[in-house]
Amino acid sequence: ETLQYDTNGYYIGTIYPQIGKEYKITAEYPPLDNVDAETVLLKPPVITEINSEPHFYSNIETWYNSVTGESFDTTIYELDRLNVNLTLQDPPNEHNYYFLTFSAIIPQYDYSSPDGNPVFTREKMTYLDYNASNLNWENNFYTRDLKGFVFSDNLFNGKNFTLNATVYVNTKSSPDKVYAGLHSVTEDFYQYVISYSKYQDIEGNPLAEPVNIKTNIHHGFGFFSGYSTKKDSIIIDYSNVN
Repeated sequence: ETLQYDTNGYYIGTIYPQIGKEYKITAEYPPLDNVDAETVLLKPPVITEINSEPHFYSNIETWYNSVTGESFDTTIYELDRLNVNLTLQDPPNEHNYYFLTFSAIIPQYDYSSPDGNPVFTREKMTYLDYNASNLNWENNFYTRDLKGFVFSDNLFNGKNFTLNATVYVNTKSSPDKVYAGLHSVTEDFYQYVISYSKYQDIEGNPLAEPVNIKTNIHHGFGFFSGYSTKKDSIIIDYSNVN
């Protein structure tokens, strides 16, 4: 199909991607050469188990009675970090590549109300930083822009693998849920992140060896890919915190 121009550089189509299908996108702008790229949509990964342990810290805030104006102190418990054990089931006899992210819907508050109490304004999806203690080998790379690791199954091909992660909640407000998203990505995507991460590491260093960022665009530059996602939510229980 021919994609229809929307706004702000976006083009919209009516075909929804399907698992296992190959897709090609072509851009035409005479008299320049056509630019095209291909990718395939992989099966979503299989998560067999996920366990978590939250760690909190307390913060004493001064609030005000909206009627009398009297001040009072209240203890607010905030989520500091979340230890997560996520087990994935890797298909045998094939090379697979994964990308793991953690995100949360963070409530936003206005702290400039007349009575001095925070007022809820909106919710915002935020990606969270994390460390993965057992991804300390050469076949994984962390991308700062995407806030996640990409990794291959070289060391656990065809087996169940439990990934240990510590998720950090560096936000002003604590979430009620944290979402773990495990994505099946192509080898092209994996190689792109490797090259881009290496480029970021040497950026601004005139003595470093140049890095060519991976591209799968024919007659052009950039990257075209899709991924399939398995997402699970982790409920944060504040009721028994002390």
